[in-house]
Amino acid sequence: RWTAINAVVNNFPAILKALSDISEDGNGSRATNAGGLLMHVQKSIFIVTSFILHKFLGIIKVLSDHLKSSSLDYVRGECLITSVIQKLKDLRNDESFNQIYEKVKEFCNLNDINFVQQYRSYRTAAVPARFQEFIIDSTIGQRETLQTSTDYLNRLYFPLIDCM
Repeated sequence: RWTAINAVVNNFPAILKALSDISEDGNGSRATNAGGLLMHVQKSIFIVTSFILHKFLGIIKVLSDHLKSSSLDYVRGECLITSVIQKLKDLRNDESFNQIYEKVKEFCNLNDINFVQQYRSYRTAAVPARFQEFIIDSTIGQRETLQTSTDYLNRLYFPLIDCM
């Protein structure tokens, strides 16, 4: 999963160009899908989430690779597990988030993406009981308003760390 996110982040301008070309050249469902995908990958929520997951999954990847290794060392594995848990705990602060957030803003500036976008839910809904313990609290695509770094910190960053 880290490799996929890394590929998107590193090849973002090429992805935008390809999606734009496909959406402009065709008239079928392929062009429609490319246009919709282009619209979504340019939203700040997609980019912020991608950068946060890139950071978290990059830390976990070392452990994952070691645990899949044919020459698995259980003692080293235990140390890596402890280390990954501690690294994730150490990231649960405003300063770590602000570093990611600044990278996101710089990335958006480099790629001519409007970073100031608001997401609002059209109605306030109660969280279903089955979702009480999860970060995903709805079966539909509703979102609360996310427009400031504090919104992203409290509604996205901290809940993602807590789920790991």
